[in-house]
Amino acid sequence: MTSYISSLKVHGDIKPDNVLMTNQGRPQLGDFGSASSTLSTTLNFTQTHSFGFTVRFAAPEIMGGENPFTKESDVYALGMTIFNVMTGQLPFADKSEVLVIVEVLSARRKPLQPNFGHVLQKDEAKSKMWELLKRCFAYEPGDRPKATQVKNDLMEVGMINST
Repeated sequence: MTSYISSLKVHGDIKPDNVLMTNQGRPQLGDFGSASSTLSTTLNFTQTHSFGFTVRFAAPEIMGGENPFTKESDVYALGMTIFNVMTGQLPFADKSEVLVIVEVLSARRKPLQPNFGHVLQKDEAKSKMWELLKRCFAYEPGDRPKATQVKNDLMEVGMINST
């Protein structure tokens, strides 16, 4: 996924529902925004509603309608996706989508630090992972890491390998 973001492409809807795993266990991005499924009533998919974006994974500048989707907004969404995958919880799970928008735009809120205990064992790895995610969640797009840095940091904490 970080390779995709590093390329010249902007995805614009990175979220767990759009991540597919290959037979080799590697994540690949897909986009199911225009697809329909008879399973949607039984699966817990995130929804874009009428906002035109998936609130819990959208960067502040997307929520505010200020900018089109960019690589930086993809990095924000990737951080939220990593948070979701590692914790099993949606970002801001205890809040309505409207409240998420208000809190992110007005109070510049980020998700609270989770316990990565079931995924990461060493305190140093947990600390590095949280520092990475906080950088991904930066309010200002220019303060977010590049996708290559996200990839390097994920390799450093042992979440992905170098192949």
